[in-house]
Amino acid sequence: MKIPAPRLPSQYTPLTDAAAFVEQARLSFDGELDLRQVSIEHLSFSEASFPRLSLRGVRVVACRFVGCDLSGADWADVQFVDCDFSGCDFTQTSFRRCSFSECKAVGTQWTDAALLEVAMQNCNFSYSNFASCALRKCMFSKCALPHTRFFSCSLQDCAFQPSDWTGATFFQTPLAALDLRAVQLDGLSADLESLRGAQVTRSQAADLAHLFGLRIAPD
Repeated sequence: MKIPAPRLPSQYTPLTDAAAFVEQARLSFDGELDLRQVSIEHLSFSEASFPRLSLRGVRVVACRFVGCDLSGADWADVQFVDCDFSGCDFTQTSFRRCSFSECKAVGTQWTDAALLEVAMQNCNFSYSNFASCALRKCMFSKCALPHTRFFSCSLQDCAFQPSDWTGATFFQTPLAALDLRAVQLDGLSADLESLRGAQVTRSQAADLAHLFGLRIAPD
């Protein structure tokens, strides 16, 4: 699967001052400004609030937004590299043509978020909650998603190649037509309707049999 890359400008304005970022984020919150064509680099925030932050054609590099409120944000054509979003709240945030590379997002909240044409590579989403999240044309490559929760999610034209779903939970989240042969499924919890139609290996099928009360007897 090929995911369109973010439409990024040829030149950026560096944004490396925390106070300047906070002021521009405030203007975005008030609906007065979209952050456009900037490169946000090496900024660090903890438990800060940036709701409804609007980003367009932006690079975010080596930044830390730990435990921050990023809910209701609207991000299009944004590239995230080597960032830490652990404990952040992305509730009702919209992502379009975004990419995440080498990012950490442990224990994040994605409830009611919408992701369209988003590529994730070498990222860690352990213990994150994707309840009621809509993902369309998204690629997770070499990503860690152990103990994540996907409740009542919509996954359309998505791929997880390869990824780690150890101990993850899927409920009312159809995985039909997904190729899971390169996904680590140890300890997966899921309902029958979620798994129906997913493509797995024979070994994976045997590992998943316990979910439906089946016992695999030796030949």
